[in-house]
Amino acid sequence: MRRRLVALALAAGVLGACYSAGDPDPTVPAKIVRLSGDAQTSLAGSLLEQPLVVRVLNAADEPVKAAKVEWVAVSAGGQLSDSTSTTDDLGAASVSYQLGPGTGVQSVKAYVRSAVNSPVTFTFTALPNTGGGGGGGGGGGVP
Repeated sequence: MRRRLVALALAAGVLGACYSAGDPDPTVPAKIVRLSGDAQTSLAGSLLEQPLVVRVLNAADEPVKAAKVEWVAVSAGGQLSDSTSTTDDLGAASVSYQLGPGTGVQSVKAYVRSAVNSPVTFTFTALPNTGGGGGGGGGGGVP
């Protein structure tokens, strides 16, 4: 019995050294950081080449695993691959984005509810899709 109490006391001491009630919870998102995918340029209506990637960090700037990230296409007609994603072991979450049909600046926002700097914004430029024409008709006809 005494050994069990000693083992419990040691375990509590080790756990207490890692996290105490006064410390911020390491599983709670404190900020969201844009990692990659911003400032891309492509033809209107096309899928962007790079995914949009954010990292979610706790108050100690450590990655937060399994945090929910909400994505919103601000520009009319743009399509996200998902409206939400979950962070991996490194705190990263990503989606793909297809530009809307209009030209000019388009944007997407990524939100994490408890992050103080949420949302972060990704901005893109959609170029006119002039197409290549449909080719010529085939002549034909009777001489």
